[in-house]
Amino acid sequence: MTVKSLKLSNKATVAAVIATTLALGACNKDEVIDDSGEAMPGIVRVEVIDYSPAPGQFINIVPKYTAGDDVSTINRKATEALNRGDYISLGAWGGSITLRLDRYIRNIAGRADFAVLGNAYYTPDASDGRQCGSSEPGIILVMEDRNGNGIPDDGWYEIPGSEHTRAGDTDYTVTYNILGPRHITWTDNLGASGTLYDGSDYHEQPFVPQWLNAGNAMTFTGRRLPDNGFYDPESKQYKQYVYDGYADCRPNNDAARGIDIGSAVDADGHSANLSRIDFVRIYTAVLQVNGPMGECSTEVAGIEALH
Repeated sequence: MTVKSLKLSNKATVAAVIATTLALGACNKDEVIDDSGEAMPGIVRVEVIDYSPAPGQFINIVPKYTAGDDVSTINRKATEALNRGDYISLGAWGGSITLRLDRYIRNIAGRADFAVLGNAYYTPDASDGRQCGSSEPGIILVMEDRNGNGIPDDGWYEIPGSEHTRAGDTDYTVTYNILGPRHITWTDNLGASGTLYDGSDYHEQPFVPQWLNAGNAMTFTGRRLPDNGFYDPESKQYKQYVYDGYADCRPNNDAARGIDIGSAVDADGHSANLSRIDFVRIYTAVLQVNGPMGECSTEVAGIEALH
């Protein structure tokens, strides 16, 4: 997943991200272990290396932007929020967060190894019988620190969720055109366009991340999943189908949210053969506005090790 904007390509910003990453030190120094020497299940503390949301109705709220905040202070606020169990919004399609785990999560064959926590919940099923919910799918990428330098430079691998074969390739590109604080249109590299926002009755803050100083546009590149939101004529409500294998699609108490590290693949669909993961990246994977509910935006509330 790559993110391009005026601010994100700024040398000072890149230097700040690298400096933050280097300051994190070696992985796994605080790993929690039981008497057998194995890592214990439970919430894994994280460090936000990069937080690059797309425009959205909860941007500048979770975490809260304060005048003078920059990349470093927002990363710190996001880190503190996630380690409290609060959620972070990634905004519309392409918005991402990159996390360093304070202890690795091992790949155990045939088992779900970890879960990305969110704020998903179930709603009444659609009239066609399919399961629905507050389901805002985010694609999950993982990395093993194979060279042991504590920096996410070993290559990202994708967790192929239930819609992987229906999704496009990884060079889908969207540019958000910022016409006003809450007036945002978009165009993509396939010739499509639309309006993300044209004002809001519910939020008054700017929907563009203020600490990035993005100017007139923000551009994101990655994989787009088929939209899961739709208008259900029987209930006269907007609903969202539940996808599997993604962030923020199933409630945190549902075992089906678990992710198998062994399923991770490279860009050609070949197994990544990871023995463990040290870094996780999530990005919003659908581009849609569901009526008065607003844009579909993945929320992340932390990482849980399942063994």
